[in-house]
Parts: sequence; structure tokens; C-alpha cells
Amino acid sequence: MISEKDHIWQKQFARNIRRKTPDSSAVYQKMVRDNIQDNLINVYPILSHLLGVKNWNNLVDNFIEKHSCQSLVFWQFPGELYDYLVTGELALKKEYPFILDLALYEWSIVDLYFRKDHPAISSAFDGTLKTTPVFSKEFEIFHFNYPVFDKNWKNITNKGNYFLMIYRNQTSFEVELQQLSPLLFTILSNLQNPDIQSIEELLDLITSETNFKINEQQKVDLLMFLKDLYSKKLIA
Repeated sequence: MISEKDHIWQKQFARNIRRKTPDSSAVYQKMVRDNIQDNLINVYPILSHLLGVKNWNNLVDNFIEKHSCQSLVFWQFPGELYDYLVTGELALKKEYPFILDLALYEWSIVDLYFRKDHPAISSAFDGTLKTTPVFSKEFEIFHFNYPVFDKNWKNITNKGNYFLMIYRNQTSFEVELQQLSPLLFTILSNLQNPDIQSIEELLDLITSETNFKINEQQKVDLLMFLKDLYSKKLIA
């Protein structure tokens, strides 16, 4: 059992590691920071590059000192950098307004890659509009305000509405991306609502609430898209 004295010492040691203190813990502090830095750069290569060395190093230092990490799994804790950015670093977010979208995008790719296997196995989708699909947990959709997935990073400041599907390929196990139309994003978002009884019901609801008429060709395209997801085991 850890004594109260040992517990106090451990808390003090941890504080010294997190802060820049000129004592014997400096070597451990550097080792911990370097490991955290390397792990974060592996997860956020684009973000670290676009922020530049000074801003990135300041962000890492602030994250280590101010954020109390909860994850016990080494590969998962970089996701907490996004959590930290949501509530902190106001000046940095003002200078780089795309930072939250980019951090979420980069973390989601890693998260999906390492996520526990959860293929869709329930048989709910019959290839028609009369049923609703069951979605795999290896499939995520996002609405971004900046084109953070665009390989031409000069465009990253072009604010707008960007819709993206990120999923893990069940054959290659690689993470893949696909852009979505606003309509398709709306449909996929609402199909995951358990109160929706069928695709047909959802389409009627969208029409009644938005006055947007979904034509027959769009219905055919939607079914083709869903059948493609079914073949990839992303829905069932």
C-alpha cells in the first residue's frame, strides 16, 4: 500500500515533470515531453507543420502543463489534444481558425484505424427504401467548416460547408475518405436516429420540413450508395 508520504511525493514529482523546474527531475521531464511530442506529431503531422515550430512547441508545452490526461492507453491520449483545444488556446484558434477541424480530422483517422472491430452484422437493410440500415462503428461522418482533407493546404482557410465520410476498409483495413453532398450527409445523419422507421419515412420528413423535393433519380443514387456501403460491411 502506498503511504501518504509516498503519495505526496508522487504528486510533487508529477508536477515537476509537467512544469519546467530546474531540479533533478529535468531529465525525466525531457524524456516524458519528447515521448509526448513524438506521439502527437505522429497523430497530427499536418497540424504541427501548419502551426510552425514555435506555435506547435508552445501548444505541446501548454497541453502537458495544463491538461490532465485521462486515457491510460498510449495511442489514445493524443485525442485529448483535441479536447484541450476545444476549451483552450483562444489566441491560437483566432490565428488559425481551422485548427479544431484539422485536429478532429487527423485524430479521427488514427482513432478509426486502431478502433476495435465493429462490423455491422444486424440484417436490417434489404436494399429498398422500406427499411433502415444499421451502421458499423467503423464509419463516421463529419461536417467541417474548412477543407482540412484537401491535399492542397493553401485552400485550408476557405471557410464553407464540407461534408466527409471516414471509414475503415474491411478488406485492406486502411482508413479511407469520401466527400458527401449536403443532402447525403443529412440523410446519413438522420438514418442513425433510432426513431426513424424507414428510409422512405426520412425522405418524406426531409421534404415536409425543408420543401426540398427528392426526385426519383436521387432515390436511385441513394440506394446505390447504400448498397455500396453494404458491400463494404459498413451497414447491414
